[in-house]
Amino acid sequence: MFCRWILGLPLMAVVLLGQQYPFVPVANSPKNIERILQDKQGRLWMSTHDDVLCFDGTRFFSLREFGLPAELVTSLAEDLDGGILSVSERGVYRFIQGRLEHVVSDLPVYDIIAVAPGLLLAAVYSSPANPSTSVWLYRIRAANGLWKAERLANWEGGVNLSRDTTGAILSVCPGGWCELSAKLIADWNPGYSGAPVFHRSQQDIQRVVRDRFGCVWFRSIEAGAYQCPGDAEPVRLPAAIAGRNVWSGEVENDDGSMLFA
Repeated sequence: MFCRWILGLPLMAVVLLGQQYPFVPVANSPKNIERILQDKQGRLWMSTHDDVLCFDGTRFFSLREFGLPAELVTSLAEDLDGGILSVSERGVYRFIQGRLEHVVSDLPVYDIIAVAPGLLLAAVYSSPANPSTSVWLYRIRAANGLWKAERLANWEGGVNLSRDTTGAILSVCPGGWCELSAKLIADWNPGYSGAPVFHRSQQDIQRVVRDRFGCVWFRSIEAGAYQCPGDAEPVRLPAAIAGRNVWSGEVENDDGSMLFA
């Protein structure tokens, strides 16, 4: 079930909308889809247990045809240059203008997000064999036709990254959640004194998203909450609405509503 919430400012009324469009089955679509991404051109990208496929509205094509290894993709993203990023324990692959490039190898990336053109932020397990260990943040940037990955100090984050309308990257971090400005990520060097902005929280958080109205949405597998400017504390969503979702999924739609699976 999909639930859509709209917070109307300044009254902060919450409205639950029902299903408005029919479900349309797509012939020859894959059966073991893990992730789905819609790019700026409207194409759908789907990762399966061993492939990434694109559906342009009429046909599917596979990135295996372009050299993508048969492996489980943990995250799909679109960068700010229109490249499609697929990440796995082998690193990061990027598909752009009909070619596939291996951005970084031997870096067990779990999630990735675009920060600026030619600049990415990745969440990497410190020990891939033990997902309960800490998550490190890596900057990945293009320079002179090559990509370079650098760990950002000793900053820890969560495996789910989001970007707000200012370009800041939001992440769960030990004891709460953190935000990293695009400038902080771009300017960082080993002697840099800046650090992420830390927000302490008692919430059980696996994902944090800030919408266009400045409201911060918190999501875990079992629960959800939001906190808008002026709220003294987060407002919990009813359990029947937040539901259970193993990915702790939440996304802001183009009309400003929030979508939960």
